[in-house]
Amino acid sequence: MKFRRFVGSALVATLLTAPISLSHENKKISFSENFTELASSSKYLHGKGVELENCINDTMPLEISRIRRLIGLKDKSNPTIIYTVFPDMVTLGKYYSDTIAIDTSKVYYDRRNTCSELAGHEAGHFGLDNISLEMGNGHWPPQYSMESDSLRFWWDKTVSEGFATLLSGREFKLNLKWPKTISELSHAHHYYLGSRLLSGLVQEFGYKRLIPVVITNPAADSEVFQPQIWQKRIRHLMNAHK
Repeated sequence: MKFRRFVGSALVATLLTAPISLSHENKKISFSENFTELASSSKYLHGKGVELENCINDTMPLEISRIRRLIGLKDKSNPTIIYTVFPDMVTLGKYYSDTIAIDTSKVYYDRRNTCSELAGHEAGHFGLDNISLEMGNGHWPPQYSMESDSLRFWWDKTVSEGFATLLSGREFKLNLKWPKTISELSHAHHYYLGSRLLSGLVQEFGYKRLIPVVITNPAADSEVFQPQIWQKRIRHLMNAHK
């Protein structure tokens, strides 16, 4: 299994942690507007970048194969892997349109199993995107602006990160309540809320059956704040097509 690899520039996005004000407009933009190239002359700032890069090189092919089988992905192509430094303090990896970017400057991967979790998470995004493409549905999530203020963007991002988190095997032990109003929505909670939203559905129906239905049936605006109604609708659709 051969992976394309580039070092020297990367996809960059900053995780937003403040609550966001949302409208109902979905904004789609191009690749160049969504990500900025960043020179990585200091990509091994803490001296362990090579260690992480080697670990990802060993682990990513295994994770891609595992997830391909798990979700039923037929496509045999592999992502491009880029090693770089993200400008924020929290981002470890990013996926966009068959490209996975890994930050080699942070020390978080010293925690046990983080290398495999990171590879599995980004491989999960790759798999989900390509399942959508195989369905003729285009890229998923749709290529919204990272600054998009739509309810649909927040929902798609939450579901995408939820699936990728579950596929990586990571567990978030946080006591967060589901937002009830627009003022409570935050980009900082996609991973935990998304995995909590989807975990029961995955256990009931499995990834292969569930993913196509979830991708093509996003929440209505009213369901964003009442996810149990969306879950009920998804269960109805799944049971109607056994």
